[in-house]
Amino acid sequence: MHKDLPEWYRQAGIAPVAEELSTRWTAIQEYVPTREDIVALTQLFYRFGKPPDTFISTFIECFRKTDPVFKARDNQHELSLLAGIELVDVFEREETQLADVAALALISFAAQNLRPDPIVKDIPERAAR
Repeated sequence: MHKDLPEWYRQAGIAPVAEELSTRWTAIQEYVPTREDIVALTQLFYRFGKPPDTFISTFIECFRKTDPVFKARDNQHELSLLAGIELVDVFEREETQLADVAALALISFAAQNLRPDPIVKDIPERAAR
């Protein structure tokens, strides 16, 4: 599990539960995003625009595989957080162009100043580093 995962949950105003964090992290590591998914994840993280419904369904299903009671409706806040965590996982774990795309997407969206503040400010800052 990523060492900052519980803290990111706290910063997002969600009380971390050890068992849930474990299942969320497993799902994050198992999800393999495409380039198009990186854009959708960034939109979801910044709550800017609406990602495609097919992406949202696939992303939710990823978490339902590890946690059958994962809340799919009225859970935008946690989904936003999980999108940011997925992006961090991509650019910290991958040594590919996709990692660069994930970091640049986070930085580019932040630079536009057209969106609400990120749910966890550390995530785009981590991308910039």
